[in-house]
Amino acid sequence: MFFPRIAHKKNWNVAVVATARKLMVIAFHMLKNNEPYRYAQPWSPQKLRRLRLKGGRRGAPEGSSERCAPQGQIPGQPEQGGEGPG
Repeated sequence: MFFPRIAHKKNWNVAVVATARKLMVIAFHMLKNNEPYRYAQPWSPQKLRRLRLKGGRRGAPEGSSERCAPQGQIPGQPEQGGEGPG
């Protein structure tokens, strides 16, 4: 309810900037202190499952490295080396 309170007292644009600044300060301190959002609702296992299914990740199970390319290599691209035109 920060924005309506400021918008009532001051100009609309001032309230927008003040709200944006407040959000950025909160985000900065969360990142600086490596802490989660204090008022976040805990995620239930059902919600996590729904998000995983909705994400469309198919193939190797979570935690598996079967489908990962070696470091520095793009999946589906040939290895950089002596082979190739030229």
